[in-house]
Amino acid sequence: MKKVSIIIPAYNVQEYIEETLQSFISQTLEDIEIIVVDDGSTDATCRILDKYQQADKRIKVLHQANKGAGIARNLGMEHAVGEYLYFFDADDYCIPPFLEHVVEKADGSQADIVVFDYYRVDQITKKEILYHGLNRALLPKGKDSFNYQDVPNRILTIVNPTPWNKLYRRSYIQATKLQYLGLSTTNDITFAALSVAMAQKVVYYNEPFMYYRVNRESAITSFKQKKLGNVIAAVDSVIEQASSLPYAGAIKNAIAYFAISNFIYALENYAGKPQSKFYREYYKSIHGIFQREMFQEVTEGTLNYKKLYKKFKDVRKCSYSRHLCKKLWVRLVRRPRLFIRRHLPLSRKFFEQRTKKLFQRQTLESKRIRLLNKRVRELSNQVATLTQMIESSGQSAVLAQLMENPGWSGVCASTRSPRIIVSMTSFPARIGTVKEAIKSIMLQTVKADKIVLWLAKDNFPSGEEWLPEGLLQLRDKGLEIRWCDEDYRSYKKILPSLQAFPEDILITVDDDLIYPPTMIESLYDSYKKYPKCISTVRTHQITFGEDGSVRPYAEWIKGNSDYIGVPRMDLFATTGAGTLFPPHCLPKETADWEVIKELCPHADDIWIKMMSLMNHIPTVLVTEQKRLAYIQGTQAAGRLWDINITENDKQLRKLLKKYNGRPKGKGTLLEVLGEDTKPCIHHKGE
Repeated sequence: MKKVSIIIPAYNVQEYIEETLQSFISQTLEDIEIIVVDDGSTDATCRILDKYQQADKRIKVLHQANKGAGIARNLGMEHAVGEYLYFFDADDYCIPPFLEHVVEKADGSQADIVVFDYYRVDQITKKEILYHGLNRALLPKGKDSFNYQDVPNRILTIVNPTPWNKLYRRSYIQATKLQYLGLSTTNDITFAALSVAMAQKVVYYNEPFMYYRVNRESAITSFKQKKLGNVIAAVDSVIEQASSLPYAGAIKNAIAYFAISNFIYALENYAGKPQSKFYREYYKSIHGIFQREMFQEVTEGTLNYKKLYKKFKDVRKCSYSRHLCKKLWVRLVRRPRLFIRRHLPLSRKFFEQRTKKLFQRQTLESKRIRLLNKRVRELSNQVATLTQMIESSGQSAVLAQLMENPGWSGVCASTRSPRIIVSMTSFPARIGTVKEAIKSIMLQTVKADKIVLWLAKDNFPSGEEWLPEGLLQLRDKGLEIRWCDEDYRSYKKILPSLQAFPEDILITVDDDLIYPPTMIESLYDSYKKYPKCISTVRTHQITFGEDGSVRPYAEWIKGNSDYIGVPRMDLFATTGAGTLFPPHCLPKETADWEVIKELCPHADDIWIKMMSLMNHIPTVLVTEQKRLAYIQGTQAAGRLWDINITENDKQLRKLLKKYNGRPKGKGTLLEVLGEDTKPCIHHKGE
C-alpha cells in the first residue's frame, strides 16, 4: 500500500501538465502513486503523460472518453491503493515538502480530512494572494479540529468547497461511498461539502502548500454562465444527501445556508446581466426552488447573515419580471442620464428584432398554408378519381388501386386497436432538450396514437411556466403533457401510463436520445408476430454462474445481437432505448410505488424484468443493436442520479429474495429466467 494516491484529471493541459507532474515527482515524501486520468484530450497531453509514465513507475495513466473531471476523479479512486487520497487539478502546482507535512499532520491527529491554505495565482497579473482553506472565524475557539457538532449551522460551508485543498483518508471515503457528480462544471462542490459534513474529525493546517491558477483562458470557470443548470443539480444533490443523514435535523440550518449562498453567488457572478436569457432562466429556476417547504422556515436569524437573507427574500418573493423592474428602477433613480443612454437603444433594438421575428413567423405560416392548400387539391383529385372508379369498375378495382399506391395504404391512428402510446418522462436538467427526442418520435414511419410526456409536479413547482416554449409548441403537433402528483423518478415513463392506458400498447423511450425513424415500425412488426412478448431494440443477456445463480450485472453480455427475433427469458430490455409492452403483459403490482421504493428505487429496468418474469413474459430483440444517438449536452445532467453499478446487483438480490417462489405452476423465478440458457449456463460473459 502506498502512503498517498494523487488523482489528477487532465484535459488539454499540454502547457501546464509537466509542471504539475514535476511538483509531485520532486516531493520529499516518495511513497506515493500519481494517477492521471486523461479525459479524452485532443492536444499533446497524452504524449506528455506517456513520456512521464515511462520515466517514473509511480505514475499511472488512465484513459477515458471526455466525460468531465468528476467522472475522471471517480475512475482514479477506483484504481487508488494509498492510505490517503489527494485530488489535484492538472494546471496547478505545489511545493516539494507539501505531502510530507500534511501526511504527518493526518497521522498525528487521526483525522478523516486535513484542510490547508493555498495561493491563488493570477495568470494575467502573476500576482499571488494567500487564501485560507476554511473560514477561521467559525472554528471553535482554541481548536484546530472540528465536526458537525462543533459548527452545526455552517458545517457545509465552513471549508472551501474544492477538492485540492484537502487530504482525505481513503478508508473514510470508502465508508461514506462518496462520488463526484458527472457534471461538466460544478462537479466537485457536492463531494467537498458532504465529505466535511460526514467526517468525524476535520483538522485545519494553517500553512499554504499549493498554487491555484486563475484567469486561465481555457479554464472551466470561463463558460459557467452556460452551465447554470449544473449549479442547480449540484446544490440539489447536497440538499438531498445531507437531508438523509441521521443528524439532518441538527444541520438543517447549514443545509439551507449552503443552498441559498451557492444559488445567490451563481446569480451574481455567473448569470450575467439581468436582461440576458441565462440570468432569466436561472432566476426563474431558483425562484421556484425557494418556494419549497424547507425554505419557508428560513429567517434572518436562521442565516445569521442580514445581507444574504435580504437577497434570498427578494428572489423568493419576486417573479423575474418584478425583480428586473426593481433593478432597472434603482439604476434609473441613481443615474438617470446613464440609464437612458444605455437602455433606450437596447429597447429600440429589442422592438426591431421582435418585429423581424414576427414577420418571419408570418412568412412561415403563409408557406405552410400554401402547402396545405396544395395537399387539399391533391386529395380532392384522388377523391374524384375514386368516385369515378367506383362508378365504372366497382369496389374490387378501388381496393386494388389502394394496395398498389403506398400513399393510400396504412392503418389510420384513429382506427388502430389497441392504440400505440409512446410514454416518456423528463426532469429540470433535461427539459430544455427533451423536445429533440420528441421530434424524432413524431417523425417515425409508423406514427404513435399518443405521445405522452409525464412530469412530476415537485420538479416543476410553477407548472407550465417552467417549461420551454419550444416544448409547449409541440402540443399542437400531438404531444400530450401530463402531471404526476408524486415524483416516481425514472419510473415516470411507465408507471403512470400503465394505469392511464391499461388496454393499449406502451412504448417507453428516454428523454436524451434521438430515435431512428423506423424504431416504432420495427417494434410494432415484432408485436404483430409475438403479441405476448416484450419487444425491444436494445438488450443485455443475463448470465449465470456454475451454481445457477445470476452473475453480477457487470458480467451480463451487453450488445448481443445473436438472438434477433427469438423470444427468450434471459434477455434484459433497456427500456429507455425503445421497448414495447403489450396490454396486460405486466402484473398489477408493477405500479406499487411503496414496494418499489423499498426494494428497487433506482433500477426501473430490473424491476420491469422481474415483473415480466412473474407473468412468464419473454423478451424479443427486434433489430441489430447500434450505437445510441445521445442528444448533445444531456449526459452530464443525466448522470446526476447515477447509482454505482453494484447497487443494481443489491436491488436484484432483494427482488429475487422476495419474489423467487411466486410464479405458480411455472417454477421459481430463477428457473423461469434460466429456461432458455441450459446449454450455456456456465457462460461467464464478456
